This record gives sequence, C-alpha cells and structure tokens, in this order.
Amino acid sequence: MINDLMNKIIKSRMPQIENYMNNPIEVQEKLLSNLIKSGQETIWGKFYDYKNIKSWEDFSNKVPINDYESLKPFFERAREQERENIIFFGQQKYAVSQNLLVQPHQNLSLYQ
Repeated sequence: MINDLMNKIIKSRMPQIENYMNNPIEVQEKLLSNLIKSGQETIWGKFYDYKNIKSWEDFSNKVPINDYESLKPFFERAREQERENIIFFGQQKYAVSQNLLVQPHQNLSLYQ
C-alpha cells in the first residue's frame, strides 16, 4: 500500500522533475522572476528596486550578497515597527538559517 502511494506521488512529480532536468536555466529564471514579482511591494523589494529588475544580471547588480549584519536593520525594523512585508509578503514568524558554520537549519525567531 505504501509502495503504491509512493509510486503515484513519484509518477505525478516526474514531468516536473524532467522539466527541471531538461530546462534548468528556464526554470531558475522563472523562479527568480516569480520571487522578484512577489517581493516588489515588500520593504526589501522597494529598498532594492525590484520593480526595475528584469534579469539575473539586474538582480546581481542591484542586490548584494547579505550576511546577518547587513540584514539586521530589516530584522530590527520587523521587531520594533512592522511585522509584515519586510522581506516576504505577508507576516513571517520564522526564518531558516542554512549557515553550516553556525548551526544548520536553525530556526531564527524574527519577533520576540
């Protein structure tokens, strides 16, 4: 029974997985485009002018690589003033850290 269920799940996902394998650049460009569109009205998106980002090159030129210290003002703003639309549209309560030098997949509370 479990095998049948897993086979159905895998079969339903195979076209999507094959699309990712056959068109990795297009899939990544579409994902980036969707993230940029969904973030345009956030404080982060306005700060980095997401409305005028049309390509990966635009994104890489406008949005620098950030670390905790550069993100800290956004986190503090979320704690002190606004709890919505800082980096993600809508209210977010947790972020996931994938910094393997600290502690992998540590949940960081944005609000106390």
